[in-house]
Amino acid sequence: LPPRLFCVGRLDSATTGLIMVTNDGRWSQSIGHPSSGVTKLDAVWDWEVLQVAYEESGHGTPKCRLKVVIGEGRNHEVRTLMANAGIEVKQLKRTRIGGLKLPSQLRVGDIMELKPHEIRKVTDKGLQNNLS
Repeated sequence: LPPRLFCVGRLDSATTGLIMVTNDGRWSQSIGHPSSGVTKLDAVWDWEVLQVAYEESGHGTPKCRLKVVIGEGRNHEVRTLMANAGIEVKQLKRTRIGGLKLPSQLRVGDIMELKPHEIRKVTDKGLQNNLS
């Protein structure tokens, strides 16, 4: 039988960012299930928020964004939450799963193999509580 691949988390077609693929179905299920306590951090960019930040700073590229931590990841949960708050999402990017951050040098479409210490970061509760 060919090896099976499992995704840890899901991203819709309009979202970019971190997604993990593994051949370990049990690990994937344990990380993806809400009972694991592993959270995901999504960064939301909204043009109106960015425009205000740009005008206040007076220079450079605005770096204002909203950070949303989710534990369950229901279908379009972040987009729905933002819409209910009157915020139109212009860009949504998954930046962290558990304590593992999306490496800044990784570009859209790039892949990298995780080392054992990076895999351990996924379940590290201390790291995932840091919202940076």
